[in-house]
Amino acid sequence: MNVLIDIGDFDPKVGASNDMLDLAHYSKDEDVKFFVTGNIDKTYYPIFKAKGLKVISGSSIPFSRSVLPIYLFSMLYWLYLLKRYQIDVTHINYISWGPSLAFASKLLKLPVIARAGGEYTLKNKSVRWVSQYVANCLEQASNQLQSPLKSRVNVVGDLVDIDRIARDRVKRSDVFADTGKAINIVYVGQISERKGLHILVKAFQELSSDTHLYLVGGDWQAAGFPQEIKSMLDKLKCKNRVHVINHRTDAVSLINQSDIFILPSLSEARPRVILEAMSLGKCIISTKVGGIPDMITHRETGLLAEGNNVASLAQQMQLATSDGVLRKALGDKAAAFAETNLSPVKTASNYRKVYQKAINEMTNHAKK
Repeated sequence: MNVLIDIGDFDPKVGASNDMLDLAHYSKDEDVKFFVTGNIDKTYYPIFKAKGLKVISGSSIPFSRSVLPIYLFSMLYWLYLLKRYQIDVTHINYISWGPSLAFASKLLKLPVIARAGGEYTLKNKSVRWVSQYVANCLEQASNQLQSPLKSRVNVVGDLVDIDRIARDRVKRSDVFADTGKAINIVYVGQISERKGLHILVKAFQELSSDTHLYLVGGDWQAAGFPQEIKSMLDKLKCKNRVHVINHRTDAVSLINQSDIFILPSLSEARPRVILEAMSLGKCIISTKVGGIPDMITHRETGLLAEGNNVASLAQQMQLATSDGVLRKALGDKAAAFAETNLSPVKTASNYRKVYQKAINEMTNHAKK
C-alpha cells in the first residue's frame, strides 16, 4: 500500500508534524510505504529519510477563481505524480478549501483521508471528497462528530516516539545547576497566549521561594506575547525564580530532570508533550480543557486545574510542591498509564486499518 501524506507546513517543533513522522516510523511492519509532500525545507529531508519517508516535491493549493489557471496546472501535476508513484491513498493532514491534491485524487478515484478538526461547513466542497477522518481523541473530532460526517470519523489513538524518549531522557546539560535543591517546574511548548503562560506566571508568584519555574520553547526575543510575559515578570517579586529559555533540542531531557511538568493551556486537543511527560514518569499539572481530562485523572495520574483560573492553578502547584510523596505517586501512575495505553505500534496499525477501509469502500462503490 502506497500512502501520500500532505503534511502542510512542516515544523519539527509542532506535534502534528511529528505525528506523521512517527506514523511512518512505527508502520514498518504494516506493509505501508509512505510518501510525503508539503511546504518542507530541504534541510529537513534527512529527518524524513531516517523515518522511512520519501519526499515528493510539490504543494497543494486551495481552490480560488482568481488563480484558476495555476490551480488547474497544480491539479494536472498531482494527477501525474499520483500515477507515477502508484499512490493508493492520499492523506491530507490539514484539509483546506478544495485543495488541488484532493481534487486530483477524486478524479483518479483514490480515497482521501483527512485529519479531523476545524470547522465543519457544507460550503467547503472538500468535505465531500474525504473518505475517512482520523483523530487521536474524541475532542479533536468534536466538530465532525456533530455533523453528517460522524460515520466517517475514526479515533485511532496517540502517536508518540517512545524510542526517542528512551534515547533522549539522559541528562545532557546542567540547566538546573544554579537552583540547588529547589523544586523545579518546567513548561515546554509554544510561547503563545493559548498555552496560558500569563496565568502560569501569576499563579507561580504564590509559591514559596524554594521553587523555580522554567519556560522553555519558542523565541523569547520575538515581538508580541513573549515580550508581554517578560514585561509581566519584571513587575513580579518572583522574577529571579522564573527562567525563560529558547527552544531546545533536549527538551525531553529537561522534562526528565524536572520535579514537575506543567501545561496550563486554555485550549488543547491531546498534546503530545503530556504523553511524553507521562512516559517519563513525571508529576504533571495541567488544565481541564480539551482532551487533557481524558489523558489525566485528577490526583491519580496528575493534577488538573480549572482552565484560565489563577487561583485554581496556584492551588494545584502548592499541592504538588509541598508533597514529595504525592509527586512520586502521581509520576509512577502516569508512567504505568503510558506503558499500558500509549502504544504507537497499535496506533500505526489503526491508521493502516483506516486506509484499508477507505480503499475497500472505494472499490465496492466502483463496482456498483
